[in-house]
Amino acid sequence: MPIEMTSHTIVAKLTDELKAKVESLKTDNIIPHLAVILVGHDPQSQLYVSSIKQREATNVGIDFMVHRFDQSVDQETLLQAIDVLNNQPAVSGIIVQLPLPPHLEVETVLNRVNKDKDVDGLAKESPFEPPTVEAILELFSAYDISLVDKKIVIVGQGRLVGKPLARAFRELSINFS
Repeated sequence: MPIEMTSHTIVAKLTDELKAKVESLKTDNIIPHLAVILVGHDPQSQLYVSSIKQREATNVGIDFMVHRFDQSVDQETLLQAIDVLNNQPAVSGIIVQLPLPPHLEVETVLNRVNKDKDVDGLAKESPFEPPTVEAILELFSAYDISLVDKKIVIVGQGRLVGKPLARAFRELSINFS
């Protein structure tokens, strides 16, 4: 029997919880700050960063800064900028907005982000799951859907959803193909 899953109430609940956590941090003089690295002028990336990431960060009380680079930025300049953000104690999280231009080595750039600041979970040793994977697992949990003994197919092997979702399912000992 199909289940219609909507995220509105779940998102509202999680947003309220996150607002409370951020407010609690602020009472201890800890101001969460998210830095986003945006390379080039991809319209979808521009829109995603400004209309979703910035809006949601601001909504929960997180300081937000976009660090914009021209499409032609060289790898060393970008890596140096990441190093600066890694070494700023005020920066609590860093996101490298994908896609990057083809002349940049994506793995090198992503792995340069300090693993403890890699809130997108894309660096090799990041302790975080990518947000889309967390959202999918949260939906299953909120609707009390067990994945045990279910046949699950993951379409795609991308770094943002497919691969990390497969890894998460393996860690939960869930069979999939």
